[in-house]
Amino acid sequence: MKTKILIVDDEQEFRNLIKDGLAGHAEIMEADSGIDALNLVSTFHPDIILLDINLPDINGYSVCLLAREKQPEVRVVFISGSDSLETRQNAYASGADDFLPKPFRMAELRRKIELLQLIITDSERLKDSLKTATDTAMSAISNSGEMGTVINFIKRAMSSPDIESLLKVLISTFSHGFDLNVSAQIRTENEQKTLNSEGRSSPLEAEILRTLSQDNPRIFEYGHRLIVNYPSITLQIKNLPYNNPDFAGRIRDHAAIITETAENRIHAIETHQRLTLQSTNAKTAISNMQELVQQLESDYKIQQSRSCELFENLKQQIENSLAKFGLSNEQETHFIKLIEDASQAAATLYDAGFSLDKKFSSISADLGLLLIKDADKEILETIEDKEDSIIFF
Repeated sequence: MKTKILIVDDEQEFRNLIKDGLAGHAEIMEADSGIDALNLVSTFHPDIILLDINLPDINGYSVCLLAREKQPEVRVVFISGSDSLETRQNAYASGADDFLPKPFRMAELRRKIELLQLIITDSERLKDSLKTATDTAMSAISNSGEMGTVINFIKRAMSSPDIESLLKVLISTFSHGFDLNVSAQIRTENEQKTLNSEGRSSPLEAEILRTLSQDNPRIFEYGHRLIVNYPSITLQIKNLPYNNPDFAGRIRDHAAIITETAENRIHAIETHQRLTLQSTNAKTAISNMQELVQQLESDYKIQQSRSCELFENLKQQIENSLAKFGLSNEQETHFIKLIEDASQAAATLYDAGFSLDKKFSSISADLGLLLIKDADKEILETIEDKEDSIIFF
């Protein structure tokens, strides 16, 4: 099914330009005013709205807010000639998912739409997962107070196996444990994930949270929002209850504890992932070394056998040829003794080689034992993880 896109702009030429650029990639409708756009939201049900800020009747910010009320799942991309930080913040505050300043290339618009299409698909999956996490949270925090919610988060966070699971536990704790509207972003060396209470993520929200994480205090407020920053995580509470100062104060404390716990768990997950990768690489290297030692041992034994056979053949050939040289018995005996001494010296070297064989075998056995111990350790860790799950959930 094609993506439904609504273009909202009062300039017909601009709408035509976008419509031609997206032809064949989406099902497109147009509106030249805010009122027309909102009517089409109710009838056309677009997946994505490309929205100008300056409209002849109501501004784009209001259109975005009203459109999200009518259809919460709609994605909104503001297109504006103004690219100031204030404009972007206003767009974000009104619920926009992305922002594209004019002028722009059509390829850039297509990339943003493709990204939103991927996000829409991924959001459906995340919403299903978030519902499961939320159901678990609701069950776990029933009949418990605020500190019970915090403690439950710590337990569940410690058993979260990856960044995405931890992020869902964090969001569900604030959304359903404290009935707050929140968003959070986790940043690691390999990935960045953003999620909010609605189970959504958007490029603009990800950009705003990343901006809030830079050059700002660990805990600060602006408007009705509380921001808690750590190097790997940023938590934003969007509706801090200022009308209840005592509760708001406790939320600040809880948010600090929960976010610090999440930060520590992120480091633990990253460390575990690195160790797992190192362990996998080590096991591969050990296995390769074991095969190499076994091959060297086999090749050495073959070489020993062939060398012995060569000496025996050489000795026999020389003994058979001595009669043709007209040597005396004493000379023949001398030559034969030289050959036997050389053969004996080679045998001595081969005996030393058998000692090397034992070392090869010992090394191979030790390497094999390392692999077995590592496998046993993984089995124990799996059992412990299962026991933790039973305790915490």
